[in-house]
Amino acid sequence: MKHLLLTFTSILLITVACSAQTPGIPSHNSIDDCILSTEEQAWTALGISSEQLEQVRSIQTMCETDCRALKETGGTDPAMAQAMLEKHRESLRETLSKEQYASWLEWCAGRTVKG
Repeated sequence: MKHLLLTFTSILLITVACSAQTPGIPSHNSIDDCILSTEEQAWTALGISSEQLEQVRSIQTMCETDCRALKETGGTDPAMAQAMLEKHRESLRETLSKEQYASWLEWCAGRTVKG
């Protein structure tokens, strides 16, 4: 039962993180969703360099590609999905300074989804 609940929760989180949301509704504040929906102006407001911005764009593209692939395959392996999402979070942590990453997390927590 515990395994089933964990599996269901993981699949639900991945599905929500990779799907579009209604404009103007507060986000569920998933970091993974925030990776995909943070726009250039928000990144530059964090004071990131042009080199960091290029890296962040690449991370966003990889995350979006992985999310699409996961949706197309039915996303039935929660361990694989969790590993994929952690890979993108870790890439961001490595790209941004500690202060930038903390500011971005704070921004994610307080944002609303534009759609």
